[in-house]
Amino acid sequence: MYAAEARPDITDAAEGRSRDYRRSQVLDFDGLAVANFLMGEPGEAAAALDRALDLAVPVTSARAQHNLHRTIRLGRARYGGLPAVQELRDRVRTDLSHELE
Repeated sequence: MYAAEARPDITDAAEGRSRDYRRSQVLDFDGLAVANFLMGEPGEAAAALDRALDLAVPVTSARAQHNLHRTIRLGRARYGGLPAVQELRDRVRTDLSHELE
């Protein structure tokens, strides 16, 4: 599966990127969340998405915001009953309510 092959590279990018490139970090952690959801690791996905949301609040990127909404929809479709996924859905609605919904 491509997600398993990509995860180490995405992790390296997310962890190694300078905070000067906050939008890129948001996209990296979002990509890591997607890979983890696809690999059946919702706890790891929730942790990555939580980090992406921490970084995303001051970012004014429609692409980043769109990706975060798409990722939470993926998580809800696969793991919507898990409390961590429900909490992230609520956080996306609260933290990014000024943007896409």
